[in-house]
Amino acid sequence: MSSFFRSVGCALLLSVALGGCAIGYTRTLFVTKTNLGFEVSNTPPTFQLALARTEGVLGPQFENGQKLPVMASFKFRTSGVFSPAVGSAFATGDAAMMMAALYGDETPLKNNWQARADLVRSENPPIDSALVLKREPTFSDNLLFDLFPPKFQRTDVRPIFFGTDTSLGVKVAWSGMTGTLPDTARFGYNRTELALVPIAMRQAGTSADPTFNMKMASLMATIDSGVTDVQGPSSPTFGYQHIQYFATGHAATLLSMQQDVRRAMLARLDPNKEIQKQLFGTLGEREKTVAVVLLGPLYNELLKKQNSDPVAKSLVGRLDALEPPELTRDFKYYSYQSPNLDDNVQDPGTPLQPFSRLLDYRNGLELNIRVLEQALDDANLAQLNNTPITPQVKQRLIQTLADMKGKLRAFDQRLAENAAPLRDAVDYFYR
Repeated sequence: MSSFFRSVGCALLLSVALGGCAIGYTRTLFVTKTNLGFEVSNTPPTFQLALARTEGVLGPQFENGQKLPVMASFKFRTSGVFSPAVGSAFATGDAAMMMAALYGDETPLKNNWQARADLVRSENPPIDSALVLKREPTFSDNLLFDLFPPKFQRTDVRPIFFGTDTSLGVKVAWSGMTGTLPDTARFGYNRTELALVPIAMRQAGTSADPTFNMKMASLMATIDSGVTDVQGPSSPTFGYQHIQYFATGHAATLLSMQQDVRRAMLARLDPNKEIQKQLFGTLGEREKTVAVVLLGPLYNELLKKQNSDPVAKSLVGRLDALEPPELTRDFKYYSYQSPNLDDNVQDPGTPLQPFSRLLDYRNGLELNIRVLEQALDDANLAQLNNTPITPQVKQRLIQTLADMKGKLRAFDQRLAENAAPLRDAVDYFYR
């Protein structure tokens, strides 16, 4: 363990010696440690060549068995010795509740950051990890409590310790206590997460019928890293990604809402799930177009069967739910007859069914990208709406094309990330 965490360990020992027995009563201690590879340490004596995971929490249990929320997850995936990927999440309080509740769902209020922030700051947030007790919690009598009576935080200020220590690769550490020999040697992935959090108590209700709200801070740390692509023997390089988040308070709760952050904890129970999820994105452009076009007739057949088959009805609902609430026609319709490009083509209108609107949006976007590409690739292009094209106008058309392609990529990425209803709809006709 690093000198940082060794110092924390000394502080914990000192706190126990000076009444820190309140850990487990008025404080929660939450620790995880992961080793993937090789580790040798003399504090304590350790030798590991394995995937080892340790998790522990020491916190109070209140009336009716209630406990304040903590959450930890760890995932490991590999398709070979040299292509590992690891991810973990560690959270307490509101952040733990948010991550567990949302899990793999989309980011709430995705395009309205201010509304998300207001939700977290409001007096009645959608997720509140506070426990509501009918009676004020008390402590068992013992001699140590007589000397150092524990108290929950009310208006006083108390410190929180929250830290992570991560190494990936080779790490050799000396503390100076073992002379010229190192204290620790590691090869592989090693991560330690530790939180020591005081528990706050707030009295609510009325004097005749009081309640006691118990809560601890919102803390969140995630990591998602691994090899993404290994080149051939002629080019011994690899692609590597490393994403790490660390936050406290409202920032931790807000980050826990973000779907991309929560991906670090998502379980991959289906060994083929990642391949299936990425399959749409690996299709060629022509194959992808064919695949999307075929979804329209498939959806129409499900609509015909939904009144007589509850499975078809469920699939229609799941497909309809793929339409983003903010989806609008945010591009122009083009036609091109050399040398004139026309961007005043009448919008053909949108279908009534949600999933049909979604497909119609993509098809329209792709069609107008092709028309604009054809015009810009033609050396004879000279007019826009029968008006000569200036260099500034042409540059604006080039930027418009780039924006439309970006929208199409984002749209296809959304389909790839929500491919389960699409696959299940296809499976329905081959069951």
